[in-house]
Amino acid sequence: MQTQKARRLHMAARLALLLQSIVLVVSCGGGSGNPAPAGGSNAIASSAAWITGNWLISLQKSSGITKAAVQSGFLLASSNSISGSVLIDDPTCPGVGDVSGAVKASSLEMSVAAGGQTISLSGASGSDKTSMAGNYVTLATGCGTSETGSWIATLVPPLNGNFQGVFTSNSTGVVAPVSGQVSQAQNAIGANAALAGNLTATGSSCIAAANISGVVSGTTVVWNLLNSSGTQIGQASGAMNIPGDNGIASIQGTYRILPLPRPQPAHTPCVSGETGTLCVTTGASAAACTTTQLSSSENPANQQDEVTLTATVTGTATMVPTGSVTFRDGISALGSGPVALANGLATLTTSTLAAGPTHLITAVYSGDANSAASTSDVLGQAVNSSAQ
Repeated sequence: MQTQKARRLHMAARLALLLQSIVLVVSCGGGSGNPAPAGGSNAIASSAAWITGNWLISLQKSSGITKAAVQSGFLLASSNSISGSVLIDDPTCPGVGDVSGAVKASSLEMSVAAGGQTISLSGASGSDKTSMAGNYVTLATGCGTSETGSWIATLVPPLNGNFQGVFTSNSTGVVAPVSGQVSQAQNAIGANAALAGNLTATGSSCIAAANISGVVSGTTVVWNLLNSSGTQIGQASGAMNIPGDNGIASIQGTYRILPLPRPQPAHTPCVSGETGTLCVTTGASAAACTTTQLSSSENPANQQDEVTLTATVTGTATMVPTGSVTFRDGISALGSGPVALANGLATLTTSTLAAGPTHLITAVYSGDANSAASTSDVLGQAVNSSAQ
């Protein structure tokens, strides 16, 4: 089974493949890819205005226990209408789908039209207007699979401001501190929004500074690294964790520096290029990146069985993350509130999960003064109506 990190890097790689030139917005698969007019005029104040933004959508089919499929992209509200485009991460039917729909109060209906399949989603928003969930039906007409299931979506805040962290070389083991700033363009009618900025690397064998030209879609971030003349010298990609209580977001992933024919100074790794891992966090002070993994003691379970959910929070530094974890079932919190971490672990036992559609469970780590927040992958928890 793929790890959480592998899944997210796969999503970043798929987005990167669609970006032969980062300065171009995605233009394949049927998404319009047109930028919003200057000033963000598409973000019209209305009863549906909360929908405008960058969304990560997870779909869990009803049959079987498999990892959730992912869509990501930008939705726009105009009066009570919804439009936008999403990147579809489907091994048999990938591409970009056009979104249309409508919202009334907290209820909504959306349709994603992609080449070979149509996905109809119905549901409701969370009370904080930063999440939504419901049921979906996929009609496959050319590729993909006709299916039904449950979905949840999370609003991803814009990626703006200062960042700091490290690039760790695979070939030399050098841990190079990096810092810089990045800004996200206005919401666009497309599957992604443009990113721009710059970074400085201290002690790196192959790179001292670079300009950034990239994109973000959902939590997937891709940066092209450019020299002062605009020539690409590398690329970085990864998954962003949404800020927690401390307001710190993080990006974890990989980087690649292109081969340099005459590096100055002449470090051997740079002649053939360099690869490595990255961890950067946003905000005024440095913090450690974290990952959160979620497991269930019984899956599938029978109705009224006690199911223990365990969240394991791991930091990239020697310091053990502190704080709390909130276990969520769709857009609702399970239990009475957050569960305190103990040696990086938090558990919640419940016997109230209803039989029926698969429950979409996530564990959300809040972060602390030294650790960035992180959210687990979606866990599809099945509950049978009686013993099988």
